[in-house]
Amino acid sequence: MTPLYGHDDAVTAFRAGMDSGRLHHAWLLAGPKGVGKALFADKAALLMLAQGVGPVDGQGLDLPDDHPTSRLVAAGSHPDLMRLERLTKESGTELARSITVDQIRSLQRLFTTTPGMSPWRAVVIDSVDDLERNAGNALLKNLEEPPPCTVFLLVSHGPERLLATINPYTFHSALTEGAMSCALGSGSNGVVTITAPKLQLRTPPRKVNKNGIVYWNCLFGANKSAAAGDDELVVTLT
Repeated sequence: MTPLYGHDDAVTAFRAGMDSGRLHHAWLLAGPKGVGKALFADKAALLMLAQGVGPVDGQGLDLPDDHPTSRLVAAGSHPDLMRLERLTKESGTELARSITVDQIRSLQRLFTTTPGMSPWRAVVIDSVDDLERNAGNALLKNLEEPPPCTVFLLVSHGPERLLATINPYTFHSALTEGAMSCALGSGSNGVVTITAPKLQLRTPPRKVNKNGIVYWNCLFGANKSAAAGDDELVVTLT
């Protein structure tokens, strides 16, 4: 799986909750598009399910690709994981406008059965911004009365647009502009080009060597003059 760079605080918080057995039942992973929220959710779910089978070494969220849990998830056959996103339309060329209430209701087949391989069950929704209203209300019922041993990992590009009643039931993990740290891969001596219409670069990119790994770091702020819909963050390393 693709490495996740940056977001050390969020990784530490999730790992601490998991290792202590006091993991919050719902995580709202909020921030602009392109900062790694969905990757964080997928890695966190994978590690949590693997940890339920046996101890996992290390401090981060990475799990070897040859781990049995990794292979099951990669094949889409892990019985204790469900991932919801917009479905492809019948035409096969476009995505549906929303995540439907029927998709949320489909989670019941996960909740009404005993976990098959791990004591935990994981639900990843990418993203909760795409929920139609009835789907949001159906999800809220699960958050209000969470099924036992179930963790929801909810990706959101605009948490301010969510149903106000969802927020109180979630642990907020802010993968935000400032936390992103523009952490790219190691070993580059090139130039970072950033295209982020809704973000304004506050500090120029700079290289930081942390434990032998080179990261590119920069700080973003909101760009209030951006046009509606300009929410893509593109980082190019040359």
